[in-house]
Amino acid sequence: MYLRAAAIALGAAALLRSQVGTDRPLTVCQILSSRAAYSGRRVTVRGRLVVGPEGSYLMGDGCQPLVTDGYTWAATGIDVEAANSAPARSEHGSARPAEIAAADLERAPQAVPGGAIYVTLVGRFETRLHFQMILRGDGKTVPNGYGHLNSCPARMVYSEMKDVAAIPAKR
Repeated sequence: MYLRAAAIALGAAALLRSQVGTDRPLTVCQILSSRAAYSGRRVTVRGRLVVGPEGSYLMGDGCQPLVTDGYTWAATGIDVEAANSAPARSEHGSARPAEIAAADLERAPQAVPGGAIYVTLVGRFETRLHFQMILRGDGKTVPNGYGHLNSCPARMVYSEMKDVAAIPAKR
């Protein structure tokens, strides 16, 4: 009887461990390498947050180059937009998330220039299965991607940002 109870307890523990592991966030590299499987779905993704005057991006570290329809993307990133909020406008007029994680970033004073900020985003992942090539004003032909200068193969419309971690620059 004790053997049977122990076996049931071990089985339940194994089942619980397997379910807990499914809540782990995807990396930028994982989600971009399987774009079609996640397109239009609510996902949880962790990556390096880059915020600039032209937009915000979630970048992957160490990803394999992404090739779509014969085009190799220069950077492995996901354009980031906040859901259900009016985006702030930069001086150049491009949209970016309103006060992106301002409160969280203020709590990370160690994020000095040259450092990195990692976040986990929860929201809707969007991409295209095939990218139409467009001619930009500078004469360069690029895929109709997302973000500034169509530089990203996907977009994340996030409703939640969590697990913010600032990594100081190496001296």
